[in-house]
Amino acid sequence: MVIGDFKASMPFGAVIGLMQWFAIRKYIENSGFWFAASAIAMFIGAAGNDVLPLFFQLPQMPNLFVLWFLFGGVSGVLQWLILRGQINYSGLWILVNIFAGIFSGILLPEQGIIGGSIGWAMTGIFTGAMLFWLLQKTKK
Repeated sequence: MVIGDFKASMPFGAVIGLMQWFAIRKYIENSGFWFAASAIAMFIGAAGNDVLPLFFQLPQMPNLFVLWFLFGGVSGVLQWLILRGQINYSGLWILVNIFAGIFSGILLPEQGIIGGSIGWAMTGIFTGAMLFWLLQKTKK
């Protein structure tokens, strides 16, 4: 287990959630929990990345793939808990985050600064566009 992953994961997740929170704060009630959900999801992703291989024999894959898949799924569910009841089609947010997590897991490992930057930009564009579309589906 790499303790550094845990220490870095929550602030990193919180920063991602904070950036999204700026976009949704005027549209979603209780949106203040959004960045906390992101921080917790990143922590769970980092923990799963280190703990799952101890219990399951996983096929050879980059560790970041597991981290980002877990982060995408967990953040999608935790953030969906905030969106549900306020946004039509909010369940799509879970799928979008899982897809974005898998996409990041494929692009980010071992790609250096250029590949990592492209991966982050594409993930941000994809989730940002979906969040924008979902916000237009706000229940009145």
